[in-house]
Amino acid sequence: MLILLAWLGAMAFGGDDSTLSILLAALYVWLPLITLLAAAIALSLRDRAGALALFAGASAMMLLFGIFPHGEDDPSNQPHTDLRVLELNTLIGAASPSELVALVRSSNPDVVILTETDPNSRARFKAAGLDQLLPYNFSKMPKATNRQHYVNMFGTDIWSKTPLENKYVLPGTVFPIISATTVVRGTEFTVVGLHAFSPVINRADWRNDLRLIGYYLESRKDKSHMVVAGDFNATAHHAPFDQIVSIGFKDAADYSDWAFNLNTWPTQPNLPLLRLDHVLVPPNVYVKSFKVHKISLSDHAAVTAELVYPSS
Repeated sequence: MLILLAWLGAMAFGGDDSTLSILLAALYVWLPLITLLAAAIALSLRDRAGALALFAGASAMMLLFGIFPHGEDDPSNQPHTDLRVLELNTLIGAASPSELVALVRSSNPDVVILTETDPNSRARFKAAGLDQLLPYNFSKMPKATNRQHYVNMFGTDIWSKTPLENKYVLPGTVFPIISATTVVRGTEFTVVGLHAFSPVINRADWRNDLRLIGYYLESRKDKSHMVVAGDFNATAHHAPFDQIVSIGFKDAADYSDWAFNLNTWPTQPNLPLLRLDHVLVPPNVYVKSFKVHKISLSDHAAVTAELVYPSS
């Protein structure tokens, strides 16, 4: 019980000032399950009062942390435009090109966001047929820096079935954060692809990346047809991520399945504990589906989302 209270205390009061509090907040989805296990142990030891208290606590945490999928009405009988999105952190371009292209074929996305790409990985993805399915591409590599060499290898891509216009690179971030517009089935969408820095390596850079993303999204007057996807290196209950959501978005995964079924990292080994990859959409968008898919040689799962945007 004391350990669980300490965990909650670190989440509530630890903020983002230490790596430990960031990790504990990242693992929030498992806290109710651990509490239920503690309740079962208490019950086996004939501590009924303790078991009841732990069970009540676990139930409260499931509600508080949004472990259950949120319900929403399907607006498909109203005028709307569907948008299908795929996102993957490719682990410095190591992700299996054949599996990525196979997933693109089966899920039929309109846009794909890839992170940790480079010219060599893009060439491999093209050789596997990615550009035949998604002929339009906006790619950006980081500017040369004095940081660790690997930072200069992490690019960000948007691939699309339809032409990409109004291409933009957000200044001041470690990895490229990019956006572009594209017209899908007669509706113009703004697509944002991002990769925030790791808080384990540098908390200040992580906070700054997410802060700049938030400023950019907040500056957009019309968010009604935006989609923001990528590796945020953050989960719900990380304050910088929550601040982005509060600008006027929702996390598509929250409306699809139990939270612990949709974790994306790490998949090497195959033990995904955290959901670091997110697809954010405006609140009035209906999430038809959100799924995770293992891709060999990447340490992240790919995510696909089918989204229904009401017509303006």
